[in-house]
Formats: sequence, C-alpha cells, structure tokens
Amino acid sequence: MLRSLINNVRFIWGHPLNADAKVAAIARFLRLQLAARIGGKPLLVDWIEPLKFVFTNGESGITQNAYCGLHEHDEMLFLLHLLQEGDHFVNIGANVGSYSMLAAGVRNATVIAIEPVPSTFAKLNLNLRINNLQSRVESKQIGVAARDGTARFTVDKNCTNHIVDEDQETADSIEISTETLDGICGKKIPTLIKIDVEGFETEVVNGGEQTLRSPELLAVIMELNESGNRYGYDESSLVARMIDFGFETASYDPFNREITSLNGKCLTSGNTLFIRNKDEIQSRIEQASKIKIDSQQL
Repeated sequence: MLRSLINNVRFIWGHPLNADAKVAAIARFLRLQLAARIGGKPLLVDWIEPLKFVFTNGESGITQNAYCGLHEHDEMLFLLHLLQEGDHFVNIGANVGSYSMLAAGVRNATVIAIEPVPSTFAKLNLNLRINNLQSRVESKQIGVAARDGTARFTVDKNCTNHIVDEDQETADSIEISTETLDGICGKKIPTLIKIDVEGFETEVVNGGEQTLRSPELLAVIMELNESGNRYGYDESSLVARMIDFGFETASYDPFNREITSLNGKCLTSGNTLFIRNKDEIQSRIEQASKIKIDSQQL
C-alpha cells in the first residue's frame, strides 16, 4: 500500500498537466482517497466538461484522470484534437470508458467500446449512462482476436486483465466470445482505433487487415509495452506489419500540436501512435477547438 501511495504521488507530481499546480493536484488526490475510504462508496467526479465518471479506489486506469486531468495526456489529447463530430472511433480494451467518453461526450463521435470482462463492462456502461452517451456509444462485451470463437480472460487484474494463454492455468478466468476487428467494423471504417489488449495486439491486427488497410482510417493508438512476450509475439514484427498497411509511427506533442515521425515504436510511452495521411491529420489538429482541462486551454 505504501509503495502504491508513493508511486501515485510521483506520477501526479511529475504529470505535465499538473506542472503549475502540483500541490493542488496532490491535495485533490488525498481528498478523493480519503472521501472514498471513509464513505466506502464510489464517488461521482466532475471531469472535462460535460463529463463525469464514477471514482472507485483501485481503478488506476480512470482515477488518475481525477488527479491529472488526462491520465495519458498525449494520446487523449491526440484523440480530442483529431476527432470531429460524426467521426467513428473504435476502442478495443475500453476498460471503464475514459477514451470512449472523451470521443463521444466531448467530440460527438460515434463509438464502439469493447470490453470483455463482465465486472469492468458493467462499470463502462454505468459511466456511459451517467453521461447519457448510450445513443453514441455501442458497448460490446466481447474479446477481439484473429478469428471468431472464444477465449479465456482473467477477471481479477483490474485494467491489466488479459487473454489466458493455452499453457497458463488460472482459476480467476472466464470464457468470452471473440470477434475479428473486420467483423466488428464491417463497412463503417473508423477514423481512429485504440488497441489496448495487454499483449494480444498481434491477434487483433491479424483479424483486421481489411479495416487497417482502409484509407479512411487515419490513426491507431496501440499499446506496445512488451506484454506480447507472454504470447511469444515480437513487437518489431507487429510494427513492420502496420507499416506494410501504410502507417508510420509517430509521437504527438499536444502542447504545440505537433506530430513527429519516429523510427520504430515510441520509447517514452507504453503507447505507440500509427498514422497515415499526415497532412490531413495535421490540418484537423490545427483546426480543432481548444479543450478546457482545469484552468488550461489545450
């Protein structure tokens, strides 16, 4: 518990969106932690206008947004600067809905939010209902794989739940139906896809060639943090596959709204940005309205 507290404080103190309000951010963290522990119930927290979300201790994937404005600020601001009203966003590994809420609630995009674990899926739908986003977000309790079928998922690892390898045995797992990315998207090609499946990204890509080759798809945010090792997947091969589809790797500076091309995956973040048609993306980013995050306009 002490180590978790120290790690949280370090993350909040060093977060770029807290640069001018470090002490206030730490105070907010302590206040919310105390309120949640004393009350013993989830809290409803105001987020980026007009959004709210349910705050529960232990859900690090979304609670950090309460302390820092945007947990994954580069990627989340890329989404907010790229997407326009009427665009389509597919969120694979949606967890309790941070990215889905931003896309639908702030940018009025349509969303498919995919979360396989039943308890997490219920929390995702609760956040969607609180924000009246059910008409713009289709939530699906499935996994995404190279083919339709079933797979076993862990259920006790919070935001790092993942598919159980066939050689791995665990009592805390459940069998879930799987579909392919191409089957999920059909003819409705998204502008942006986020893939966060704890190492199973290669299988998602293997079932999405038609979608990933479509020129209407401008960008993919993909988690690449060596989790694929648990399945024997090589991230360099996955990056090469995405490049073959017509993407290049890039990083995004949301403060200056600048895209920088990379040679390989991003080494400063657990996520890598894959883009195509850089001129169109840059034009969208430059024209996007500013987002108010606490006292900042970005």
